Amino acid sequence: MAIPDELEQAIAQNLLIVYAESSLKDSSSLMHQGDYSCVLVVEASELVGILTRTDLVRLMATGQDYTKISVAEVMTQPVITLDLDRFQDLAAPLNLLHQHHIHHLPLLNDRQYPIGLLTLESLLRADALRSQQQTQVAQIAREWLLTSIANRIQASLDLQTILDTTVTEIRQFLHTDRVIAYRFEPDWSGIVVAESVARGCDSLLGRILTDTHFGEAMVEPYKNGRIQVTDNINFVLTECHRDFLVQIQVKAIIVVPILQGDRLWGLLAAQECAQPRHWEASAVDLLQQLAAHIGIALQQATVLTQMQTELAQRQKVEAALSRSEVQYRFMFENNPNPMWIYETDTLAFLAVNRAAIAHYGYSEADFLAMTIRDIRPVEDVPKLEGILSNLQSPSYSGEWQHRKQDGTIVDVEITSHLINWEGKPARFSLVKDVSDRKRAEAALLQLNRELETRVERRTEALAASETHLNLIVDLVSDGILILNRYGQVVFANPSAGRMFGMQPEQLNGFDLGVPITLNKPFEIFILGKNGKIDVGEVVVSEMDWDNQFSYLTSIRDITERKQAEEQLVLANAELARATRLKDEFLANMSHELRTPLNAILGMSEGLQDEVFGALNEKQKKSIATIERSGQHLLELINDILDLAKIEAGKLELEIANTFVKTLCDTSLTFVRQMALKKGIQLITQIPDNLNAIEVDELRMRQVLINLLTNAVKFTPEGGRVTLEVKVESFESNAISTSLSQIAFSIADSGIGIAPEDIQKLFQSFVQIDSKLSRKYNGTGLGLSLVKRIAEMHGGSVTVESEINQGSCFTVRIPYHNSEPIPVDYSSGIDNLLPIHSNPVLIIEGSPMDTPQITHYLHELGLQGTVYPWSEGVVQEVIRVNPPLIVFDSCLPNLLGWEVLTQLKSHPLTQHIPILIISLVDERSQGLSLGAAEYIVKPIAKEQFRRAIHKTWNSKPDITTPNVEASPEMLQPLILIAEDDEANVDTIWDYLSNCGYRLIIAKNGQEAVYLAEIEKPDIVLMDIQMPIMDGLEATRQIRANPAMEHIPIVALTALAMAGDRERCLEVGVNDYLTKPVRLKQLNQTIQQQLQLAKARLV
Repeated sequence: MAIPDELEQAIAQNLLIVYAESSLKDSSSLMHQGDYSCVLVVEASELVGILTRTDLVRLMATGQDYTKISVAEVMTQPVITLDLDRFQDLAAPLNLLHQHHIHHLPLLNDRQYPIGLLTLESLLRADALRSQQQTQVAQIAREWLLTSIANRIQASLDLQTILDTTVTEIRQFLHTDRVIAYRFEPDWSGIVVAESVARGCDSLLGRILTDTHFGEAMVEPYKNGRIQVTDNINFVLTECHRDFLVQIQVKAIIVVPILQGDRLWGLLAAQECAQPRHWEASAVDLLQQLAAHIGIALQQATVLTQMQTELAQRQKVEAALSRSEVQYRFMFENNPNPMWIYETDTLAFLAVNRAAIAHYGYSEADFLAMTIRDIRPVEDVPKLEGILSNLQSPSYSGEWQHRKQDGTIVDVEITSHLINWEGKPARFSLVKDVSDRKRAEAALLQLNRELETRVERRTEALAASETHLNLIVDLVSDGILILNRYGQVVFANPSAGRMFGMQPEQLNGFDLGVPITLNKPFEIFILGKNGKIDVGEVVVSEMDWDNQFSYLTSIRDITERKQAEEQLVLANAELARATRLKDEFLANMSHELRTPLNAILGMSEGLQDEVFGALNEKQKKSIATIERSGQHLLELINDILDLAKIEAGKLELEIANTFVKTLCDTSLTFVRQMALKKGIQLITQIPDNLNAIEVDELRMRQVLINLLTNAVKFTPEGGRVTLEVKVESFESNAISTSLSQIAFSIADSGIGIAPEDIQKLFQSFVQIDSKLSRKYNGTGLGLSLVKRIAEMHGGSVTVESEINQGSCFTVRIPYHNSEPIPVDYSSGIDNLLPIHSNPVLIIEGSPMDTPQITHYLHELGLQGTVYPWSEGVVQEVIRVNPPLIVFDSCLPNLLGWEVLTQLKSHPLTQHIPILIISLVDERSQGLSLGAAEYIVKPIAKEQFRRAIHKTWNSKPDITTPNVEASPEMLQPLILIAEDDEANVDTIWDYLSNCGYRLIIAKNGQEAVYLAEIEKPDIVLMDIQMPIMDGLEATRQIRANPAMEHIPIVALTALAMAGDRERCLEVGVNDYLTKPVRLKQLNQTIQQQLQLAKARLV
């Protein structure tokens, strides 16, 4: 096995070996001659002993004759030896020498034969040599490390890279746990900007560290080269510093400063985190040298940053100069004012711009051949030279006269600045022609003289005006006070003195005693000397009075106005009471008239339907007369109520898009039969290109029907009535633009109206001739309603008439000319359903309209099936399972909304899209409850096609199985709550013939009692009854859980605004207005019974 070189040097290979039987004398001589310290004794090729000088000295001390003694007799045995393969370090032989207290240790080979000798001296020399070599290696490594880092600093300009490399290589070289570079902040806290850390130690990179031990007092020592070397923090540090180091896992530490020039930039630290450590001086020296290199790197980085900044600034300046030169050249050449540059020594032109050439008439070559003296009048040249020779400031401005090329003299204003022009001093001059200003100044001077004269005259006038103003202030009825900044009176006019019962001068220093509110009137109470309290309205504004901030205060006596306002409040209260009494009167009148009408019309309807038996022709004619008279009376009552609603402001319009032609056609339908009987020709003139208008279709139809009815009524047989519609333009002064209005004109060839009677036409309850009332019937309300409805639409009504020639009434309302939106029916109309799909279900409300709807569906390739609007609607929809439902005129009442709600909440029907067709426009409510589309009758083909298209596109792709409907109800029990005997008889006779079981309650109290005892299937509830009215009775029934499911139908003669809402609010299910149609009543009963059954399911 090879022995390391440093151990090889410790072996003494020049050995003195003798045999055991050798003479001691001879062996001693050999030791002396060769200067051996010992002799190795062998026998049979094995080491058996050792003879040292100590052995010889001990023998000589005994006095024996060593010439006669052999080596074997004196040698030391046994011999302590060391095998060669165990000699791998100096520790093993040194331990043997010390353990056995010997000085020589033979070294044996594998055959146990001595091949060398180890002594204490040779081992110590080898150990010293090894330490010297290690020191040299460490020194070389340090020098290499320093050289490497220095080279990297020179090669890299990135400070962070330098710091990261330095801490990494230091930690590897020193074999320590953590090395950090720490940069100081202004408050001497610091942040770790670079770190190399071993596993198991916390990382400090990026952390801000604050050592309370390190303060501003420590800065100077570290700047002067102080270093900290701590082998164990527990023995030499202060408690605060030790606590800080414990927090960051430090057991031993070296800290050296990093200086950037004379500034303490930070610290470089090597740290042991696991255990204390003795730091060699070489480690400290290494950190000091590397800290110095980091300082150099910091200076290099600073210099580099400064150089980069200077370079960037220089580049910006050069770029700015380049741009400035271009901009200067552009501005110089294109400035509208003359500009030039001239040399300060010779006064010669060096450059001129285009404006100078154009303004003065000289060419550029002419200018460059002249000096600035040449464009001055001769008499100004000495003055010019004198100013320029004494000019010290780099800037100059002044006014001069210049001479143009044509000899014209102009006044100019010159501004010049000293510049460097291609290395020569020069002046840049900007010239403005001020000839016009000079002329204006001369004119202004003359004007000032005239103004001074006028001011003198005005001053005299103002003095006179002040006298007049003082007179006005003294005579004005309002009190005028001037208050100082503290609210005290400094001036008062006579009227103010009279208000407060004092002389004006007595008010000086007086305080009003109320907070001052600027520019906003407020009221105060004024107590005069006579004890009378008046009310004053005060207005305060700021002003300047005798150069002092003050308040101008005006006080107006409004006592009489306040009294008048109080009287007006009382009058308004009385008016409101009168209005309320009128409303109550109208409501009672409606009830008292509708109640008997209900019996009359109900009985006549039952008789005409032959519910009570067959009638002959004479009886039928008489019954028909009764019904017509009753209907006429009902129409009169409705007109009175409509007019009352309008006057009370309770009639609300439901505005929606309405087709003009449809509106006109449905209105003409109401008078065609009347016109046919009188042989009157109906003529219409309606353009085809009219768009829809935004109106309340029901009310506008009422207007047209009223005017058409009057026209037919007052036109003799064989005459004619014309309905003409046209669009007119007119100028609006309010918005200075042209607007459009649509005019509906109804002209007739009737009796005409005298000019003096035209003003009476639109007055309520007024007819121009009582004979006409007896001949033609009427109340005089129709035209009044027409006028009010037109005005509510923002329109007007006019009339032109001539006796025996006819009349023309024209209604004009605003018209917005917007283009209709085309609808594409090419997709989804012709093939809406599969060939074998279920038919569209038409829920019939009007048999007259069903053929039209069926025909339109057929044209679209759809099959329709009709179901009469009576009972079992939900069950029929489930049975048919249609792809689409058309509700025909069935939703302007509570039942329709409930059926729609049921269909949209039932899992078997909620997916089916629904199209509503109604005479009443309640589109928003219908759509909010789930309808896919809502159109108002009468309908046109294209309108229907668009509605079907929109409805079908809203259909979800859901398939629902057919479900059989439940069986019909048999003999329902009906509770009739009614106090009027005639109505009871009419309803009893009709409903009993329809197969219902009936019970009667004469008032609300009886109705509640019978409802609880008998548990009826449905309640018909009159609203106005004695003891307890129908509303309270409904509340009590609904409050009982056992009766809350019973459907209640309100029967009332009330017809004022809000009546229906009050009924629905207390819990009724439907609402019918008297006089009640018995067929409608029966239909409503069936619907409510079916809905009640569906709710129970």
